[in-house]
Amino acid sequence: MHSAVYQSITDFTHGAQRLADAMGIRLSRERARAERAASQRGHNLGPWTPIAKFQADEVARCTHCYRTVVIVLGVDPVRSGSALTEGCRS
Repeated sequence: MHSAVYQSITDFTHGAQRLADAMGIRLSRERARAERAASQRGHNLGPWTPIAKFQADEVARCTHCYRTVVIVLGVDPVRSGSALTEGCRS
């Protein structure tokens, strides 16, 4: 009985780790795409920071004009913000 419970906990932990790894990979790809799109408009994005605790959503700001890019991971990831649509004001 104890080994079955231990195995269930172990399986759950490994599954959660695989999910976290997959989300990290998706977020990394979306960051790269957003950084590329923002740099084409003259922006230099600063560090990415989480929007809310325990969510994969992140925001970055241009280090010169402070326009933002937001990444919201979901079934279809969404990148939005003025740094993707407007040029840098610096």
